[in-house]
Amino acid sequence: MRIAIQATWTARGGIETFVYQLMKEFSKKHEVFFFVSYWGNKNIYELPKNVHIIEVPVIPQKKDKEKIKNIFLQNKIQIIHINNTDAVSIAILKIGKKLKIPTVISNHQVPEYGVYRWNSINKVPKIQKIKTLIRNFIWKRALVFIDSQTSLVIVPSLFLKNKLISYGVRKKIEVISCGVDTILFSPKPVGVALKNFYKSEKTILYMGRLDFGKRIDVLIRAYFEIAKKYDNVGLVLCGQDSGALSALQELINFLKINDRVSILSSLPAQSQELINYYRYATLFVLPSEMETQGIVVLEAMACGLPIVAANTSALPELVKPRENGFLFKNGDVEDCARYIEIILSDVDQANRFGARGRELIMDHDIEKVAIRFLEVYGSLIQ
Repeated sequence: MRIAIQATWTARGGIETFVYQLMKEFSKKHEVFFFVSYWGNKNIYELPKNVHIIEVPVIPQKKDKEKIKNIFLQNKIQIIHINNTDAVSIAILKIGKKLKIPTVISNHQVPEYGVYRWNSINKVPKIQKIKTLIRNFIWKRALVFIDSQTSLVIVPSLFLKNKLISYGVRKKIEVISCGVDTILFSPKPVGVALKNFYKSEKTILYMGRLDFGKRIDVLIRAYFEIAKKYDNVGLVLCGQDSGALSALQELINFLKINDRVSILSSLPAQSQELINYYRYATLFVLPSEMETQGIVVLEAMACGLPIVAANTSALPELVKPRENGFLFKNGDVEDCARYIEIILSDVDQANRFGARGRELIMDHDIEKVAIRFLEVYGSLIQ
């Protein structure tokens, strides 16, 4: 199959991880043409060598559109898969429609997402809030337009499917997980330990962008309560700064827990170091207000960690209370701390949760996910 995939590379977030994993699987047996626009760091992932990379400007001009059209024709592209709602994706959609090439879009976000970024602990100028609301209005309109141009809409969760329907998207919507490499992300080997990997006997781990919408402030305040009772528990926050780092450091300083909290910059993608941070943690916490699936939760579950997450958006589709972890009331510090403490105080239960999470995540294995996408593509190709 000859597959064209579009994405805008901005930072190592959910969309980039999803696209990278999918191309890695597809390129084993199929020909993949990656139409990429860079908005920041180009070296987010080392792309498979057998993927054809076509760089497209963020705002494509007439000559760029002609180039895309020629590549589609010369290489007899059979299916187009776009992953963003921007000028490039709209241009590719129109070209694909003219050439009668079936097109699918993976929608990974909701228009409200930007609101959550300034909803909580940060003070954002009023003009920024106005800009965000205007952008979200345009985004909703763009979603409905894209709906009219695509053959199929794909989302990673039932939560997002229902959201898109509420916005007026009427095209058929398929739910397919973003997936996780369950061979790469796996529990620590039995009987193997990395001595002093973490400086504390037990470690609470957060992995993801340091973004206001992730509500890391809730986790820090919950940890403050835990730290009063347990002197052998540490907190590690690992991720790229997306505007919240200074505010989070200020909160940590205010609570006087600097010596108990470690903040690490984003680790190399899918590296052994990254995987070990998951494997040797005690539990994983995601207090985010908005997740359309939660790739970091997939990764943590694949590594056998019990999960504590906010009871919001798509997170209840992954976290099953008293089966592989707990869901706490969104934004509730005491509730978050209570469930963290339950896991910290019961090793056997924590191990059961982790093992069950590993079982549940096998349905999200990236090989199975890639096969499902290929089945969808095949159903659209005449």
